[in-house]
Amino acid sequence: MERLEEAKLKYNLLETTIAAEAKNLKTASDVNVFMELSKALRMAVPKDTFTHKDVSPFTAEIPKSRSELQSMKSTTTILSGEQSAGVTVPGFGGVKLSKNEVNLNAYYIERRTVKTDHGPVMYGIGYSVHYLFKKIKRGISVSNLAAVAASVQLEGNKTEVFYSIQSYGMRGTPLVKFFAPAINKKFDVEGFSFVQSNVDGIQHILGDDQLSKGISFEPEEIKFIKENDF
Repeated sequence: MERLEEAKLKYNLLETTIAAEAKNLKTASDVNVFMELSKALRMAVPKDTFTHKDVSPFTAEIPKSRSELQSMKSTTTILSGEQSAGVTVPGFGGVKLSKNEVNLNAYYIERRTVKTDHGPVMYGIGYSVHYLFKKIKRGISVSNLAAVAASVQLEGNKTEVFYSIQSYGMRGTPLVKFFAPAINKKFDVEGFSFVQSNVDGIQHILGDDQLSKGISFEPEEIKFIKENDF
């Protein structure tokens, strides 16, 4: 960390020195040469310059603020136990999907995908809602959440669903109430209302310039989805 700070100071000093020298330029030819040197100073450092195995030249491309991200978009993914048994279920702390289960995930993300040594990686801020269908009454679609919630409420022996809500790259007091820890939370009529209310509340804060000032945004890696999911 000390070496990084030292490198930053040297870089800033170099920029300051060059900027000061620019004031002494007298001819158009000198100005053109200076501009080329200035561009060279800001060129990406060659990958083989780094000696530490964990350092990547792509690090500089990782977004550091919300302003560097694309506007929010939503996407939905579905995992069926028949085709994806054994995979990790998003939003449930490492739970594996069983053969007879279905997992529905809704993502609301402001994102930016960057190239890395290991392929494209998505970074962003936002939130997601996850549903784990342990069993569902025949004839009910997993995408009809109102009907699912009603079936859980009235026919718990035929439909059993749990849900969770996660946030990415954002934190602050205004958001705390929307992301209270919940374990094995049943998606019944009350759960349906809770999820809808939370989604509306989060969207309201993120879409309001004044309210969002109370939120700290630090884009993080978004797993389980890819750019082509949007």
